Amino acid sequence: WETKEMLYRYWEKEDKLLNYFIFHLFMTIACRRNPEERSLIPTYSDAPCHVMQIELAHPYTAERWAQLLDMTPVHKLTYRYGEAADAPGTMLSHIRELP
Repeated sequence: WETKEMLYRYWEKEDKLLNYFIFHLFMTIACRRNPEERSLIPTYSDAPCHVMQIELAHPYTAERWAQLLDMTPVHKLTYRYGEAADAPGTMLSHIRELP
């Protein structure tokens, strides 16, 4: 609840996001203030969600595509990528061709 309250107070005073990681910052503050509640939150790695993003410019292979999809149902992508990622035959070009 504390994180939610901090976010509500923030948006009462602000009309734009001043820090991309505001939720993470407020959650960290709340966890430090409430270690007993923090112990109830399961910890997961965020690394698998970013792997596909890192590999957007890599050559597409069906085997690697299957591995990426098996890592996690959530993937961190971006609309910012270099020309290399936009080339034919990359992971990104494969994603764009999906129905």
